[in-house]
Amino acid sequence: MRWMLLLLSLMLPLTLTLPVAAQVTLISVDAMDTRFGRVAVVGPIGANRLTLDGVPIEGVENWGLRILGSFALADEPFDYLLVSDHGGGNACDPPIRLLRITQSGPIVGPLVGGCVYPMALDVRLFPGRIEIDTPHRDLGIAREVFSWDGTALQSREVAEAAATVAPGDPRQWVGQHPYAALDDAAERVRFGQIMREWQIEELATRIGPANSVIERDGWVLGAGCMAHNCNTRRGVWGIRIADGVPAAATMDVGLSARSYGTAANDPVFRAWIEENMP
Repeated sequence: MRWMLLLLSLMLPLTLTLPVAAQVTLISVDAMDTRFGRVAVVGPIGANRLTLDGVPIEGVENWGLRILGSFALADEPFDYLLVSDHGGGNACDPPIRLLRITQSGPIVGPLVGGCVYPMALDVRLFPGRIEIDTPHRDLGIAREVFSWDGTALQSREVAEAAATVAPGDPRQWVGQHPYAALDDAAERVRFGQIMREWQIEELATRIGPANSVIERDGWVLGAGCMAHNCNTRRGVWGIRIADGVPAAATMDVGLSARSYGTAANDPVFRAWIEENMP
């Protein structure tokens, strides 16, 4: 699911003893208040810096910075700050920079995530630490969990649950955005018959701007292009209705298409590739 970006700031009562969990949707702002001062992004795009009450925070400067939210337990002497830390370019979504803001100044933490969307799935606060869940580029891994205590960063991977249902009638995708099929656990099992997980992920990154899925000559067909790179990078997929066999291809301008599955040689799918070449 693609998440809209909303600001979330948690200030929790002293009596709360359980960890705080929220399925987080973040916004991107250039300034906000914490309990220990105002943080702001200053400078032009290409040379952004983060400041606390007007004083630059050393070690937090990049092509583009955006403040994603502030999180705190009311009885702890610091606020957590999440900042997207963008180095430029549009091949990947940026990682998240973790910080603690205290009365004595900021503590600059590590970067987490990067090249995944959305940037964060979940944020949980525990006494003395913050946990952030991010998607993982391997579609067989449900999420990666990062835990930071202000000093050390730890991470662990949570495996994706195995699909409990077989892929259904591919015509269910007709009229939908073609990314929807690649975001479906059962369909990932289908495409996993012809592609490795990282190849499915690569195809998914190329199904951004797109027309709806169509049915044509016994096939269900989807196509799209990479956001901001529609003229150079595209992807297509198809499922033959008669036997449910999948096919896929990724295409780059000036290069031959990379196709997956023996059904990619079917004349209908070959024509679909040619129709969508950059």
